[in-house]
Amino acid sequence: MFKVNSSVLDDASKSTLDGIAGQVANQPSGYLVEIQGFASADGDANYNVGLSEKRAVAVQRYLISKNVPLYRISIVGLGDDKPVGDNKTRAGREQNRRVEIRVLKAN
Repeated sequence: MFKVNSSVLDDASKSTLDGIAGQVANQPSGYLVEIQGFASADGDANYNVGLSEKRAVAVQRYLISKNVPLYRISIVGLGDDKPVGDNKTRAGREQNRRVEIRVLKAN
């Protein structure tokens, strides 16, 4: 989760990312980390796409600093697409300012 107009990771986010990095950093192969950034519906759609990309990049940089190889990470900023909360409420907008991470593994 992120504050309004921010792509700065807080300590709780870093702790969560530490867990993800610990799971994948030492695996030799067979996985890809997909990072999707999102924004609330506040503001201009183009701005929200850019902001959501900055959020995804912040997560990507943090994971790289924890020894997750860059070539194993893909990012995308989706702006205010796929809201999980109601953009008409403050709580809903807070839920929508997020990054989702998927670790995809080959069988």
